[in-house]
Amino acid sequence: MKIIYIITIVLAALVFIGWLGLQVQPKSFAIPALSEPGASSVAGESLETVALRVDLPRPVDRFYRRIYGENVPVITSAIISGRGTLRLPSGKGITFPGRFRFTHRAGPIEDKEFVRQTTNIPPSLYKCARKKECMGSKSVV
Repeated sequence: MKIIYIITIVLAALVFIGWLGLQVQPKSFAIPALSEPGASSVAGESLETVALRVDLPRPVDRFYRRIYGENVPVITSAIISGRGTLRLPSGKGITFPGRFRFTHRAGPIEDKEFVRQTTNIPPSLYKCARKKECMGSKSVV
């Protein structure tokens, strides 16, 4: 009977510690260093700009001219960060605090660069698997 009592106390303590840990909200990610329009970029080069289009609706044209002037910057990336909660199982379960950061680079990305970032597959093996030359008709990826 004494062992059941000890196991119950230990389980209750673990549940309490787990609940207490879920009450702590994560800190936000640090704000990345960004360049202002018209200012020099991180590498010391000025930002690329293009002339404002002439076929924009009047409110849009007025907005862009007020914010940027005659030239608008070319957007090549975006960073979206935030905090939130995740409830598992969906709707009526335990609520887990969390944070996220989504980074998007506009434009085409070479396959080998993308593979290096997302997997541990060497680029030579990836190219071989895509062309199906090295292993006959079998695909590795």
